Amino acid sequence: MGALTLRVATFNIKNGICVKHDMARLAELIDPLELDVVGLQEVDVCTERAKGLDTLKLFSEAAGYKYYKFTPAIDYKGGKYGTAIMSRYPIVEYEAVKLRTFEGHEGRAYGHAVINVNGAGIDFYNTHLSVESRDARTVQFEQIDKAIDARRGFILTGDFNTRHPDRTVITSSKLVNPGIYPTFPRTGSDIDDIIVHKDWSITDSGILEIKTESDHNLLWAELTLNP
Repeated sequence: MGALTLRVATFNIKNGICVKHDMARLAELIDPLELDVVGLQEVDVCTERAKGLDTLKLFSEAAGYKYYKFTPAIDYKGGKYGTAIMSRYPIVEYEAVKLRTFEGHEGRAYGHAVINVNGAGIDFYNTHLSVESRDARTVQFEQIDKAIDARRGFILTGDFNTRHPDRTVITSSKLVNPGIYPTFPRTGSDIDDIIVHKDWSITDSGILEIKTESDHNLLWAELTLNP
C-alpha cells in the first residue's frame, strides 16, 4: 500500500444556533474544502433548542457524509448534547467514552472511530474538553493519552479550551495548530487543534474564517501517512 492522504478538520458549530439549525448552511461552508473526516463539537441531537431536530443527521446528509457517529456528553432539554465525527470512509468501529470531570463541571466525553481508508484502519478521536479549569483538562488529556497509547496513525481533533503548550502532553504527536491559527475569534485564541501521530506529514493546513455561522473558525489539515 502506498502513501495515505486525508483532508480532515475540526469545527465547533455552536449547536447550529447561529444558522437557526439550518444545517445545509454549514454544509455549504465546508463543501469547497473537500474534507474526508470532520470532528464536530457542540452538537445538539433532538434538543428543544434545536427544535427537536437531529442536527448531526441533517448536517451529514447535506454535506454528503455517508458515515457519522455521535458522542453524547450530557442530556440537554429533551435530547443530547456532545460531539460527533463525520466521514466519507466507512466507520467500522466506534466507542463513546465519558471523560473524568470535577463536581459541578459540565460532563465531557470523547469519540473514537476506526475508519477504513482504502483498507487501512485509522484511529480518529474527537473531543471537547472542560472549560472550567486547567486541572480538569489535565486529567482529561491524561485519560485520552492513555487511551490512544501512541498508536501509529492516530488523529485527534477537538476544542481543547486551552492554548497549545498544554496540548503537547499527547504522546508521540505533533500539532497542526501550535499557536498559529486563531480559531476562537472573540479572543484570538488557538484553542481548537488537530493533533496527529508523529508519522503523519502535515502537507497543508489553514482556517476557514467563519463570519456569522458559529463563534469558532474551522481548522483543517491535509495529512499524509507513508507506509
